[in-house]
Parts: sequence; C-alpha cells; structure tokens
Amino acid sequence: MTDKSRFLVMFYATMPTKRDQFNTSLQFGKALLEAHHIKLDTYQH
Repeated sequence: MTDKSRFLVMFYATMPTKRDQFNTSLQFGKALLEAHHIKLDTYQH
C-alpha cells in the first residue's frame, strides 16, 4: 500500500468516531448557546 492509500484507509476507518465527536461538540455548543440565551433573557426581564 502506498502512503496515500494507507492514509485514506485510516481516515475512513476513523470517520465514524470523528463524526460522533463532531456531533457531540455540536450538541455541546447548542447547549451552551441555549444556556447563554436563557441567561440573557433573565437579565432582560
């Protein structure tokens, strides 16, 4: 196997984990945003 194909195999092998990590961080970011908005709402009222 060439270095490039080995890299591609590794890349696709780790894809699901990377996607899960991305989704998790996305959900975490959303939760942070929501918490921030709730905080802003309570300050405004």
